[in-house]
Amino acid sequence: MQCPNCGRKVRSKTQCAYCGYHFNSADKQEFKQDKIEKQESNVKYEPSSKVGREDRVSRRKAGDSVPKPESTPIQPIPRRSLDKEMAEAEEQAQENYQKVNRASHDQGLDEDESFKQRADEVFAYPYTANQESYQEDYDEEEEYIVPKTKQRSGGSVLATILKLLLAFALIFLLFLFAPRIIGKMKEYFAPNHSSLRQVPEEHQDSPNLAGSEAIEEGAQQEQANDDQDEEVAKENSATDQEAKKKNETSAGEGEKESSNPSSESEGKPEQSDESQLYQVKSSQVNVDDYPTIRVELDFDQELSKVDQNTFDFKVKYNDTEIKLDDEYSLLKEGKKLIISFVDPALSVVGEDTSKQALLIETEGFSDSVAYDVPSKDLDEEKAQELSKIAKENLNEQGDASLFVHVQDEKSPFVYDSKAVEADNLIGWFILQRIYELVADNKVQLDDTVKFNDQLLASGDFGTVATSDATEYTVQELIDLTIQQGDASAMNHLVQLAEGVNQFNYWLKESGYFTTRMNAPLAVEGENYISGAMTNATDIGQLLEKLANNQLIDKERDEMFKEALLQSPMSEKFPAENELVERRFELLTSDANTNVQHYSGIIETSEKPIIYVIMSDELEDPASMNTAIQQTISQSLDYIVEGQTTEDREQSEDESREEEANAEAESRAQAEAESRAEAEAQSREESNREASQVTLVDNETTAEISPSGENISNLYEGKQTDNYYWFGDEYRRGTWYQDENGKWSYY
Repeated sequence: MQCPNCGRKVRSKTQCAYCGYHFNSADKQEFKQDKIEKQESNVKYEPSSKVGREDRVSRRKAGDSVPKPESTPIQPIPRRSLDKEMAEAEEQAQENYQKVNRASHDQGLDEDESFKQRADEVFAYPYTANQESYQEDYDEEEEYIVPKTKQRSGGSVLATILKLLLAFALIFLLFLFAPRIIGKMKEYFAPNHSSLRQVPEEHQDSPNLAGSEAIEEGAQQEQANDDQDEEVAKENSATDQEAKKKNETSAGEGEKESSNPSSESEGKPEQSDESQLYQVKSSQVNVDDYPTIRVELDFDQELSKVDQNTFDFKVKYNDTEIKLDDEYSLLKEGKKLIISFVDPALSVVGEDTSKQALLIETEGFSDSVAYDVPSKDLDEEKAQELSKIAKENLNEQGDASLFVHVQDEKSPFVYDSKAVEADNLIGWFILQRIYELVADNKVQLDDTVKFNDQLLASGDFGTVATSDATEYTVQELIDLTIQQGDASAMNHLVQLAEGVNQFNYWLKESGYFTTRMNAPLAVEGENYISGAMTNATDIGQLLEKLANNQLIDKERDEMFKEALLQSPMSEKFPAENELVERRFELLTSDANTNVQHYSGIIETSEKPIIYVIMSDELEDPASMNTAIQQTISQSLDYIVEGQTTEDREQSEDESREEEANAEAESRAQAEAESRAEAEAQSREESNREASQVTLVDNETTAEISPSGENISNLYEGKQTDNYYWFGDEYRRGTWYQDENGKWSYY
């Protein structure tokens, strides 16, 4: 197409590549018309033109001139005024608009149709050609795209960087808070926060069903709810106590079965049975398995809505109330509620705690059940002595608990039992569960367990974690648990016992109310195993049954103890104590900087003694190991031989004195021997010098005395100081004065 502005030919039909002029439809129409005219004016090539060419060739050979065809000069296209064209187009559009307006007015069009016609004219502006010409131009136009250079600026780069930073921040916050949000959502949408389970009616008569229907430890209540419930419980308890003091009736002490209907305070208006939320009809207390206490409560109402968080339970003895937070199990059987727990006053020394009461409280309801527990047969003097040993050795190194129980004695000694991280002592409970499955023929010791990456303890570098083995026997996993405290091996054994949840159910069923697994075991720091909680009382109960072969059965208990003989020796064990004959123990690594535990059965010549020592908040692990060793050794001396702290201190003083005397005697003897040796050496040297002197007629003057002895104050018959050779032997000489007055010796 030829540009009407600069006259140059270009390939584009939309814009001139030289001057930038944009072609409009009139330009295109004009170019199209010129093209048609040129095509009509061109003469087609005919065969007769060949004759003319031959004629021109013959003329050129003859030397005649050949006329050249006339050339048509290029006529420049006059430049049109764009303003003029725009003005004409606008004028034409105005005329069209007026025509349409008059036509619509004459025809009486309504407002909508008139608006559409005006819009069509406006959209057609500034060109007045018909639609067919536009379509033809559009079909003939070639698409022409002018490339654009991508613009870059500092602002766009900065915006991109800010977007990336914002994305990273959102991802970080998602990883940080997602677990908490998921946990809250699970708690919110969960039907119950407790694991209270309804016992089927066909199994309600089974006394040992508590395990299979036990309650998994529920999630703890929020602090605000706890504070509110505690205030309500205190008010209800105070009201209930005042009412009971006024309406107290005589009841036989020591009864295990009692009926305790709820009593209302005299100061409050009486309420009908329908208005009361709960009412206890009767109660029964069982202490046959003391220190485990079992309380059965029969209610008048249905307990379908009761769960782990409905009631608050407290144990009261004398003027002390102890709240049972999570250290109990709850079982629901129809209208009966059964709660089992370990006596929280077990570690109290020097106070009679035989008379106790269980307080049951909730909003708008409170009741209590009185009961008696067996009196402790632990000698008070013995308890004070063991407490003194624990304080002197353990409390200086960290926060510690102590459990000591001599076989055949009714009550153990418990010092400050509390829930702490179990570390590898959770292995006691895992191994008991596995041996129970073996006794039930559900598991065999030679069964193989395939290695599972999901059960690998995080941070573990033990045998299971680093070995290339793909499977282990059950016995191999037991040995790794005892000998190495292998966390991954224990995870595989827990999975063999149907997983963490079922294992926690079994713990409640077995009466281990404090022990639980919060998650699969993991290893942190210096051989520190996290993920489980327990206390000295739970482990002590297990060891008591194992020592008496009452844990599972005699055969499995002996197998258990035989495997425990392979446990490694530790700095915490008093190996030098001659009273120890054999030991069955599990204990933490000596290098553990978080906790230091010892637990085991120590057999002496008289009877086995159970020890459980648990400590955390350590200042120095090495010092705590020494403190545990001294605690075990000193308590053994006291229990077996009756050696008290005073006796031990006196014996140590005497021992130190004897050692000092022996050391002094040894030092004096060494000094005497040193002096004698020095004198002998001096005499030998003198005799050696004397042997070199030649005696003439056995007479020697004092002036030439080879020994250089002082010859003053001599007298006849005085012995010489040194020994001299007299031809046959070494001996002292005898001084005499000759006729000339000279001193000599012979």
